[in-house]
Amino acid sequence: MNQNENNEWGDVGIRRDGGLIVIASDRPAPPPIHLASIRADGGTVCVDVTDPTTVPTVLLDDPLRAQTWLDLVYGTDAADAVARFDDGDAGAPDVAPARQGELSGIVARLGVGYWLHRWWPSGADEVPNIDVGLLDLEIGALAWLAEPLFADLAPIQQLLQPHSRTLVRVIDDLRSTAGSTAHRRLGILTTALRATVDIVAPDSPGYAESVALLDRIDTEDGTAADILDATDWQVLDADLAASAVRSARAYAWPELVRTKEGASGIWITPTRSGSSEADWAQLPPRTALARHSNINWTVRHEQGTPWLTVNLDASAQANPAVQLMARSYQADDLASVPDVFALEFDSTRRVFTGRRRLTAVPTSDFVVDVFDPAYMRRPRLSTVGRSAAERGRSSIIDLIVERAGHLGNEGFIAEHVTWENDQS
Repeated sequence: MNQNENNEWGDVGIRRDGGLIVIASDRPAPPPIHLASIRADGGTVCVDVTDPTTVPTVLLDDPLRAQTWLDLVYGTDAADAVARFDDGDAGAPDVAPARQGELSGIVARLGVGYWLHRWWPSGADEVPNIDVGLLDLEIGALAWLAEPLFADLAPIQQLLQPHSRTLVRVIDDLRSTAGSTAHRRLGILTTALRATVDIVAPDSPGYAESVALLDRIDTEDGTAADILDATDWQVLDADLAASAVRSARAYAWPELVRTKEGASGIWITPTRSGSSEADWAQLPPRTALARHSNINWTVRHEQGTPWLTVNLDASAQANPAVQLMARSYQADDLASVPDVFALEFDSTRRVFTGRRRLTAVPTSDFVVDVFDPAYMRRPRLSTVGRSAAERGRSSIIDLIVERAGHLGNEGFIAEHVTWENDQS
């Protein structure tokens, strides 16, 4: 249900689900890939990125702590109803009116930012690489404005701190640029600058320059209030509602493709080889090159001993320090316990690579799954599982491309700059 002109979302249900209190509307739940999760103090806020203006779903594990921000997102009536429900006998579900609060628009936009940061690919044919630093800065500004949601500001600090010098340079450039677009971007990034000065460690690189620039903005220009007024953080109320993304298509998926690799050194012709596509859900953002067949495996003999080698093609934006693992299964026995081994980054070939000695030459192909332990989930190895993973990847790209067609004011600076540079 969308909010109306009076910022009323309508009724939301309040119920228990195990040890959680769930606040949700009665609208159908979107696919999990379209949900952005914001971990807040006492609960998790889930934003539907295909239409962020709809009432978010909240899962509360500590309703008392969440009272510091519930009314700012759901309105006083809903917050009071949650408090009464939590104090009650955990009986039948309750219903309460929800109204957009002071932070609702910021939370909606923050959810979209988190989603873009998590899922924007690197190396995809359809989508150019995003400027992650610019995206970090705008997300950091939003999170700083939504500070009542967070008990720990360290994650916000980690978004802002690496980009302090870039922020100073970009703001200096924007201050000498005319036009409404530059003025709006200046407002957003000035908010990021204020957040940086407020919470970033004073001894970090670029902090002194940030303080000096903020002083100049406040004393020389005398326009700080005007700049902030030009930044409509509630712009999602109208703009996103008018341009809700519609991504409900059928997607194709690739089969496992057999490949050949050239021999070199002491290796002889591969006994077996194959390829598959990495599951983005099990990897940190922009780790794998977003192309089909980005996992390649080979079985070769080395001095009479068979070895399985696994390579994951790394994107240009991959963090070489991530800790990746491979799980290998025999294709004719996917229920068996897999062999698990580590992958290391090879900067020369830009791959994460690892190998495992085999006791014998396999009688069937391998199915290989690559994951980061921090993102590990049940591997999707079956035809149904692989097709679900492919639909998710296609849905991500379609949603990003769909947004590019009508970014307007609701687009993030990093999105605008990315698509502008792609057309130049």
